[in-house]
Amino acid sequence: MTGFVSYTLSKVTRTIPGVNQGLPFIANYDRRHAVNIAAIYELNPQWTFGTTFTYSTGRPITLPNGRYRYDIYNVDYVTSRNGYLLPDFHRLDLSATLNPKPKHADRKWQGQWVFSIYNVYNRKNPFTIYTRTKQDEDGNIIGNGTEKEARLIYLFPILPSVTYNFKF
Repeated sequence: MTGFVSYTLSKVTRTIPGVNQGLPFIANYDRRHAVNIAAIYELNPQWTFGTTFTYSTGRPITLPNGRYRYDIYNVDYVTSRNGYLLPDFHRLDLSATLNPKPKHADRKWQGQWVFSIYNVYNRKNPFTIYTRTKQDEDGNIIGNGTEKEARLIYLFPILPSVTYNFKF
């Protein structure tokens, strides 16, 4: 068995004149905690199994805190730059690799099958969040159109795959 464990503690802040009232704010690429664990187990010359676990704290994001009306416009009110964090990100990936014995000794290439599952426990890791005018299930605006709701966008649920690799 081989593998590794890594941990990163990182804090990144920015200060830009005219942004966030000139006060420091957490940068978009701040990842306070990040943990990666990987293990590979070679059962025999034909079968190899692997697993990877990834965890990181949620990235910072700017969201409106309220709303006000100016003339005919509804304007979002934002109190601080990157004042919110998306939920933490984590997933587990598994793989099994089959290196079949060649049926013909004179064959000039080698093949390999890889069976894998990305995000085994189907975690809905948010990619981003946005706000929109509150709507019902059919997409119709609710009320007078001034109420907002936050919507999360998720990428890549559980994703099984089969790959065949070959080399000459």
